[in-house]
Amino acid sequence: MTDFLYPRQERKLAGRADREASPFPADSRSLVGEIARTFDPLRPDSEIEFQVSEVREGFVCLSIVLPVGLTRTFVGLLDSLHGLVRLIDTKTRHSMAAFKASDLAEVAKREEARNAFAQRVCEVFDQFTASGMERKKAISATNKALKAEKHPWATYHLVREVLSSAGRLRQRSSSKQKSATAGNRKMKV
Repeated sequence: MTDFLYPRQERKLAGRADREASPFPADSRSLVGEIARTFDPLRPDSEIEFQVSEVREGFVCLSIVLPVGLTRTFVGLLDSLHGLVRLIDTKTRHSMAAFKASDLAEVAKREEARNAFAQRVCEVFDQFTASGMERKKAISATNKALKAEKHPWATYHLVREVLSSAGRLRQRSSSKQKSATAGNRKMKV
């Protein structure tokens, strides 16, 4: 009857065997302090060898020769470098966005473009409503007209939002509405 080992136990035993078979007298973590000596391929006492050979035009094969005890450390180093590069990329994008937001000329330019769009939306909408078109249909027609002009902000919801903030969608009071609201007030009292 053989003993059954869970994968975690197998890894623990394999790790112990790797440490015992390691050519380094010290733990691989202690080599991190000597990273220049360990990972510099130009030094004669480097523990790593890099070999580059051309496979075909435009492609090369990179071979890395590591001591047995350094495989996990090297992969961990590559993983942390990948994380560092992603962090730097994210921070760079955030700082560029913050720079754009704080650049007064850029802010003024964006505000001017936003105001020009709002003015154009209101002009087109007013033309449609002046011709007697219903408001809901005029919003759709305004959106279609802006899309025909290939405006990048031409969406129904954005057009509606601009018209609403400009006050173009408010109900105009009529004598019927006034009398209906007056009647409701009398009933509540």
